[in-house]
Amino acid sequence: MAHKAAVITYPESIEQLKAGFDRLGELTALTYGPTQGIVFYKDALKSQPEALTDAATMVRRVTSLGDSRQDVGAMIMRSMIWRVRERVGDGGATTAIMAQAILNQAFKARSAGANTVAVQQGIRIGAERARLALEAMRQAVRGEGDLEAIGRSVTGDEDLAFLLGEIFSILGPTGHVTIDEYAAPYLEREYVDGGRWRASIVSPHLINNSAARASGLDDCLVALYEGSLTDIDEIAPLLELAIQHEPAHLLLVAQKISSDALNTIVTTHLKSKLKISAAALERVGDAGLGDLQDLAALTGARLFSSRYDRGFRSIQPGNLGKARRVEVDLQVLQVSGGSGDPSGLRQQIEQLQRQMYRLDLDDSIREELQMRVGRLAGSMAVLKIGAQTSAERSSLKVKAEQGIKTIQAALQDGVLPGGGCAYLRCIPEVEKLTAPGGGLSREQAMGVRALVAGLEAPFRRLLGNAQVSAPGLEMHRIQQADKDHVYDVLSKNILPARQAGILDPYKVLSVVLETAVSGAAMALGTEVIILKRKPKLSYEP
Repeated sequence: MAHKAAVITYPESIEQLKAGFDRLGELTALTYGPTQGIVFYKDALKSQPEALTDAATMVRRVTSLGDSRQDVGAMIMRSMIWRVRERVGDGGATTAIMAQAILNQAFKARSAGANTVAVQQGIRIGAERARLALEAMRQAVRGEGDLEAIGRSVTGDEDLAFLLGEIFSILGPTGHVTIDEYAAPYLEREYVDGGRWRASIVSPHLINNSAARASGLDDCLVALYEGSLTDIDEIAPLLELAIQHEPAHLLLVAQKISSDALNTIVTTHLKSKLKISAAALERVGDAGLGDLQDLAALTGARLFSSRYDRGFRSIQPGNLGKARRVEVDLQVLQVSGGSGDPSGLRQQIEQLQRQMYRLDLDDSIREELQMRVGRLAGSMAVLKIGAQTSAERSSLKVKAEQGIKTIQAALQDGVLPGGGCAYLRCIPEVEKLTAPGGGLSREQAMGVRALVAGLEAPFRRLLGNAQVSAPGLEMHRIQQADKDHVYDVLSKNILPARQAGILDPYKVLSVVLETAVSGAAMALGTEVIILKRKPKLSYEP
């Protein structure tokens, strides 16, 4: 009878795992720094290879190294890089470089007979000391120039970095940016006064702007309904009330509007003085309810519900909200100048913020809550990007998404000198742990030294990718320079970080450190690998 799995034990397990860890780590390290290399990926189904300069995109393409034993190590590396990308946008290549250096040094200690648990403890103790040193060095963002520098570092695109810097200097850290894609070269931004919702106009007969295929109304009443509206009786009281208003303009938002209710709305819009924009929300369930609640807070409208109300039969004038301007097209509802109670709106924002701050940084719900806060606070923008091909658009969108997350991280927690220099500044504090009387065992001190190797590695790799001829000399020069200085590999000069435009968000550096330590420690402690004969293929890291 055939076995369903193969079992690989120490020392082969750690040796093969490390080989896969190093192979994928070395590949992603090529993309690090302003002199980064390009990795070409060839899909058998596509005629042209794909040029990759982003570590997270690259590791997502690699599903196997051709050796199932090494694939285990590669998947640890893959998961680390993708987690960093999801949390803070940037830092995937730095994570790979640091984790690889830590594991290499710790592996030597283990091979020499050191206790694995003690070495892991030393790595984590050193990492905490390094994190505290980073925290002590961080500075607040000082303006649009800092944000643009961070955007340039992440995206490598001057024009995109300029727009992102401008957007977040205006919106602040809680700003929300929506990306719209265009099928031609295009790069522009638009600031949204009010909020945007994913919704569509319910009938082409309501369109009053044929060029934009949209309906727009000024000084508008607002009515909200959770559920479906189908009968005339459900909407007749609303229409009778709205037609008495001057101007007779009405925005009706529900989750679905159809049948006789829709026909009555269209007829009223075309044959009476009441002009109507009617929108059906795209999202359903809790997300759809949240959309309606936000609209209610912004406009002051009461939220009617199919669970409690039979349409708008009991509607009163005070149940209608107001907005200065509403626009709805085939994809988006935009509401500006809502007349919601300011104190109620502030309470809604604060409630969402409390929920958001209780969540982990990489929790998907956090991004949803941040979007809702942004539209309620009026701090929203649309970044419009376009390119000739779908591959170019996809690449540009990935860069924009990374830049948005990284700049928000900088605004929230401050910045540090970039280019691996902030990590170098931590080393003297970390090395104090290994001094006589520091309280660590010999094997824990080995772990601390492994962490020091990891802190040095990003700067060393930066010099290596730039083919600097005397890396040891440049390492010494930067260590002797002022703490706010960085090494510019393009000019080969040591400059103040802000003058050089080389800054890293504290949050990115701390998440990279945490993730690299976690991944290296996991790899170091692996004793047994179990390989399934037919493992399930997954493209998710």
